[in-house]
Amino acid sequence: IFLVSGYIIYSVFPSSALTFALIPDRTLPGVWNLITAGYFEMKLISVVFDTAALMLLGRTVEPIWGPGEFIKFIMTINISVGCGTFLSMYILYVFTRDNFYLYAEFGGFHGVIAALLVAVLQLAPEEELLPIGPVFTRIRAKRFLGMYVVATLLLCILSGAQHHHIGLYFFVLLGAYFGWLYLRFFQVTASGVGDPSQEFGFEKLFPDPAQPFIRRLAESSHSVFCTPVGPTHTAAVVPITPANLRAGTGAPLTPGGGTVHQGSSIFRAGSTEHSVGEDDLR
Repeated sequence: IFLVSGYIIYSVFPSSALTFALIPDRTLPGVWNLITAGYFEMKLISVVFDTAALMLLGRTVEPIWGPGEFIKFIMTINISVGCGTFLSMYILYVFTRDNFYLYAEFGGFHGVIAALLVAVLQLAPEEELLPIGPVFTRIRAKRFLGMYVVATLLLCILSGAQHHHIGLYFFVLLGAYFGWLYLRFFQVTASGVGDPSQEFGFEKLFPDPAQPFIRRLAESSHSVFCTPVGPTHTAAVVPITPANLRAGTGAPLTPGGGTVHQGSSIFRAGSTEHSVGEDDLR
């Protein structure tokens, strides 16, 4: 309903794009276009394709998640794609000083469609989304994301990177990434938060031949940006003093991981044992 309504509004009032489409120069103070742009279709072919894709993908995803999570996913991805596209276009403008990126005008549901393709890749990668019809339409779900990304890239290039088409490509790329990010780390399910399985690693978003390289790249990035610096735990340090020994505080820990046993007066540090007397501590 939202997609069809957006297209009807644009068809009757073309100037409505200045209010509802994503135009980086008008996003501040018109921040609402970060949300409305995703539901604002300006091409008939786009509204037909996106509506059909939503119905097809929703048939697989919504029964598993439930309507609440399904709507939450769409809304989260839509606002994330809007914000990511705005920042991307503004950064391109800052580096190039080309007004093209500042006044580009685009919108559409493409980012959410890409994210739903990621969801289907996670839930039913081997399922045939179109089990009827000619053999060439019977493609497993895990192939559709790559096909969609390549098709939008070709459309962007062949159209001369017009405003709407370059926005479409940003929407698709960011939709796929944010969809994976949400499902990987933030989605709350009965089994926990996110999906840490190897079957849903970042490399699974890419064609099979590229996956080993992407996996190594992702692991290298993870080791650089996500590995804690220094020790991952610290031991409690209790000063070794006669007062502590008299007080019977138990077995205080030392920086080397050793213990002091009051009764045996033995201090272990690593693999070496030393006798500790009260006179020595004084």
